[in-house]
Amino acid sequence: MPDATAVTDEITVGKIVTQDFVNEIEYIEKMEIVFTKFYRDASGIISVSLYDGNTPLVRTTMDLYDVPEQSRVYLIPEEPIEGMKGKTLTIKIYTTAKPNHGVAVMMRTDSPYHINMNGKDVDGTLCFSLSGFDENPFGNYYWQTVVIVGSLLFIFLYHSFRNYQRGYSNYLVSAIAAMYRYSFLISQLVIRDFKSKYKRSILGVFWSFLNPLLTMTVQFLVFSTFFKANTANYPVYLLSGVVCFSFFSECTTMCLTSISGNARLITKVYIPKYIFPLSRTISSTVNLGISLVPLFLACLVLGVSIKPQALLFFYFLICLIIF
Repeated sequence: MPDATAVTDEITVGKIVTQDFVNEIEYIEKMEIVFTKFYRDASGIISVSLYDGNTPLVRTTMDLYDVPEQSRVYLIPEEPIEGMKGKTLTIKIYTTAKPNHGVAVMMRTDSPYHINMNGKDVDGTLCFSLSGFDENPFGNYYWQTVVIVGSLLFIFLYHSFRNYQRGYSNYLVSAIAAMYRYSFLISQLVIRDFKSKYKRSILGVFWSFLNPLLTMTVQFLVFSTFFKANTANYPVYLLSGVVCFSFFSECTTMCLTSISGNARLITKVYIPKYIFPLSRTISSTVNLGISLVPLFLACLVLGVSIKPQALLFFYFLICLIIF
């Protein structure tokens, strides 16, 4: 939806406004357009249509009295319109209003498109937007793919475990067994990392809550004030990125020095070297869990609705931790 910088001429009876544009959506679900009544009473009927050449795709008519002032008017087809991707579509608007009782469309002048007002081209674009979705071939076979990949993974793990029982060398199962064997050492390393991080900190663990909030506040003020960010629920959007990137940055930085930092311990007794970056990753994951608390509190305070799809957030975190 372009930001408005001007308005079209008043649309009254006998005047038609059209605009051509190239559609980039495979399945069109909704079109939105913004009108203005110049803060006065308007009377008559308005018709807004979307055409493919001379073929109407969706049309809506409404009383001008019901047209909201500088708010979105929606055109929603009964079924998503498909097969229009890459085609040039046309918006067509006309009314039965008399002069001084009509409406105008909000527009933006610095645009490569042209608006046609009664046969006369005007540089600019109407303040409109199209929304919908593109077909994802993977999405059509999602569950089949999940079953196949899950089955292959189960067969691989079962085969690895059977080979390990038979005495054959298997790095995957050996690594899992080593982690179980050295679980006490891993827990002690994680506790050591956690204590050393907050050993001389006045705020202690509370810093894990405060740090992402302070970072989010600074970035929020910068991006919302100077760069005019228009993202919905921007503080939560920003905080989620800060929390995840802070974890990634801390984890990779700590893992890079985990082996060299424990050189004395490695030279004294045999320990698989991957135990040390693993322990660093676990300690960073603990800090990540603490940092998620202010994120969820921000969602509650700012009234962000948490839907069932939010559970996928934990799948993303698992992928990030493994990476």
